[in-house]
Amino acid sequence: MNVDRSYFVTTDTPNVSLSFTYKTIFSYNSISRNTNVSISYRNKPNLIITPKNFIMDSDQTIIYEYWGYNYDNITIPKSVTKIEEKVFENSTIEKFYFTEDSQIIEIQNDAFKNCSKMRSFNYSFPNLQTLGISSFKDCINLENFTFSSPNLIVMKNAFENCITLKNVINVSSIPYQCFCGCTNLQEVTIQEGLEKI
Repeated sequence: MNVDRSYFVTTDTPNVSLSFTYKTIFSYNSISRNTNVSISYRNKPNLIITPKNFIMDSDQTIIYEYWGYNYDNITIPKSVTKIEEKVFENSTIEKFYFTEDSQIIEIQNDAFKNCSKMRSFNYSFPNLQTLGISSFKDCINLENFTFSSPNLIVMKNAFENCITLKNVINVSSIPYQCFCGCTNLQEVTIQEGLEKI
């Protein structure tokens, strides 16, 4: 279901709690404040939907799902430590921004899979520890990927079929089929101390 109405939940709306049995997509400006949600298939207490249409825990440390559309760019909040599986899969977001001192530790499997409009991904904070299996697979317009985490574990197939990927900077490991199908890859900058390819 799509909610195309602006200001579906506003700052003037009395306390409201929404309940869902399936994923619902909200347009830009549909949700104006953090709102409690219950999602039957998630079976998690204390979930909220934010004005950026993230489904998160109430502490805003985990992004479970993204329910937005018609966004060109999005900023991941500083408080986020984990992006769950398939959160942005099939998204048309072009650019992801991270607030200063971002705390992300883990990007799980398929988190950004098939983000067909994303052109670059720059995560310049040292906290990131894990890039899950196929986390950026099929991002066909992704050209550059940069991160600065010294202990980052990259799982297999992380960049599979990123056919326009040219540069990957600061890799500390290259697992099985990490760059399979990356036909335009020109440069991979490897961190000092790489132990396994």
